[in-house]
Amino acid sequence: MKKIIVIGLMLLAITFPFLRGCYDRVTIPEKVLVVGAQTEEFSISTEREIRDQNKVAQYESLLEEIDFESSEWEPETYPDFVLMINYKEGYFVGFHHIWIEEQGGYLLLNGSNENFTELTAQQVQKLKEITEE
Repeated sequence: MKKIIVIGLMLLAITFPFLRGCYDRVTIPEKVLVVGAQTEEFSISTEREIRDQNKVAQYESLLEEIDFESSEWEPETYPDFVLMINYKEGYFVGFHHIWIEEQGGYLLLNGSNENFTELTAQQVQKLKEITEE
């Protein structure tokens, strides 16, 4: 009886990583919208993940309708928050840095100081709806 228990535990220990990987593939959504904050010049901390696929699709749609300008803009502060999309396969799209303006608008910077845009009030509202918990 002891031998059967030991063999069973060994089989469980051997197959656990495989079963865990299968479980993750089934339960993790295709895309996750990650909300974070920039803490240092090259450091971003994750605050939360948005796994709702409708919200991720809305964010992607918002990005498609934005026209980025190709001119220099040098921010004076860290962004209010940072967004990126993580894919199940292990790669990501982003980092999109977002600043809140005094007038209630956001300024979105797409990874470099050369690609930015000012968002309309409608885009701001849509972004608020997407990122709220």
